[in-house]
Amino acid sequence: MDFSADIADRMGNLGASTATDVFITELAATVFQFRDIDQLTLTVEGDCEQFWRLLERECTVINRKRSPVPTFGGTV
Repeated sequence: MDFSADIADRMGNLGASTATDVFITELAATVFQFRDIDQLTLTVEGDCEQFWRLLERECTVINRKRSPVPTFGGTV
């Protein structure tokens, strides 16, 4: 999922908080509603590092877990 550069202005101050985990978990849950999608890479203008830097984390490819509700803990 690729975001435009203005995503930083729209995200507010998620930082290294529980809000970050909720945000990522909700994005993953939305994307993984589609059975054909097994991985989610979040980017800003195609750059994974740039997206995760906004959240004060390292670039992570989120993988679908085979449980009914994905959870975030490094990978989903």
